[in-house]
Amino acid sequence: MSPLCKPLAAVLFLSLLLLSPAVSWGVIALRHDLELEGFVQAENILRTPQFQGAQFIMQRNTAQIETKYHFLQESRAFDRFATGLLEDATLTVIGRAVYDSIYDLGEAFSHKFSAQEKEKRKFEYKLREVYVDLALPPVSLRLGRQQVTWGETDNFRALDIINPLDLRWHWSREPWEDVRIPLWMARAIYDIGKLGPLEESFVEGIWIPWDFQRNKVTADPRRPWAFIGGGLRAVANSAIIEGKLYDLQVERRDRKPDRALESSQGGVRFKGIWRGIDFSLNYFYTFSADTGVKVRRDLSRVSEVPTSSGAVGTVHSVINTVNPRSHVVGFAANYSEEHYTKSVFRVETALTTGVPVRLRARVPRRLDPDNDG
Repeated sequence: MSPLCKPLAAVLFLSLLLLSPAVSWGVIALRHDLELEGFVQAENILRTPQFQGAQFIMQRNTAQIETKYHFLQESRAFDRFATGLLEDATLTVIGRAVYDSIYDLGEAFSHKFSAQEKEKRKFEYKLREVYVDLALPPVSLRLGRQQVTWGETDNFRALDIINPLDLRWHWSREPWEDVRIPLWMARAIYDIGKLGPLEESFVEGIWIPWDFQRNKVTADPRRPWAFIGGGLRAVANSAIIEGKLYDLQVERRDRKPDRALESSQGGVRFKGIWRGIDFSLNYFYTFSADTGVKVRRDLSRVSEVPTSSGAVGTVHSVINTVNPRSHVVGFAANYSEEHYTKSVFRVETALTTGVPVRLRARVPRRLDPDNDG
């Protein structure tokens, strides 16, 4: 074995032995109408940049508990009251607790943060989902804080964009259901059944009245999963204009959508099966969960008064952080081929408007009508 292969094999062995998530599941039926299930998980991650040394960057311990209370069954609530056309109702509550001991055990991280900062970053306690399922055939409703999954693909999200993502722990390298941010919404499904040549067809609608949230990332370079990209590790404090040095003062104005009905989001999906092809047509009216920056040139100004730092003046810049309105139209399908390949073929495509992009200077006016790129 070559000298290079030996450390590589050792790293792979340690990864399989130590770093694979260990998960234990459990389900308990406390009563005929009450269920309790959950899991505990330990996840260890070792980072080896170009196989030059190794460093633990995550020792995350997770406990999640899910409770289901079937308080209405067979048109009777609490085994006492008749509910007519309402056949079933279930209350679901999902909570999660996380402790990442890397901020206590790892020297590279334990010394970078104050005690207060470490407490904030290593713990997470959340009531993730709480909703009620109501069955009123042919209509079913789900009301409350929840996740909604559209689309067919596993490793990227073209249509599965109803819930934003929390990427501060481990980017998107965890199951989507663990990093989606549940939202308060109403979801309704009307079961059509057979419709001409289509089987198992239904129409689904969702309405998010006020709960808009952005994707969450961290740009703190001290954290192991900080997203820095090609930007700076510090805030810029100067600017050069025509070869002259100016101090830079930036005023940031947050234009996040208000918690009001005017900020509602909603969508509709039709799903069915045609000749073994399971397909869906989707539309979602939303805000972009990725935050963009809009430079307010009308409010920015340049002062030519020399400063104590030696600059010839000061640039006062005003920027808005915005989440533009967005239309998402898409199609998804899957087909299970059982005879020759025993494979599942999937396709998913979407057209999305309102995505914040960065434009280079002096782009054509038609691409930057507001002149804020």
